[in-house]
Amino acid sequence: MLAWAGAAWISGSALVVVSALGCSYIVYLAVKIARANADLGEPDHAPRLLSFRDGLVM
Repeated sequence: MLAWAGAAWISGSALVVVSALGCSYIVYLAVKIARANADLGEPDHAPRLLSFRDGLVM
């Protein structure tokens, strides 16, 4: 249903740009998750907290 609405509202050449932006966002999230520090057991190494901007972008 959403695919039909998107195809009706966005031209064919713009769909390529929108899909590239979506893929870039997914890659950005994957890199963020892969680089996240999940080891909470070490007392001398405090985990990095996410900022407001990180939460807003995700």
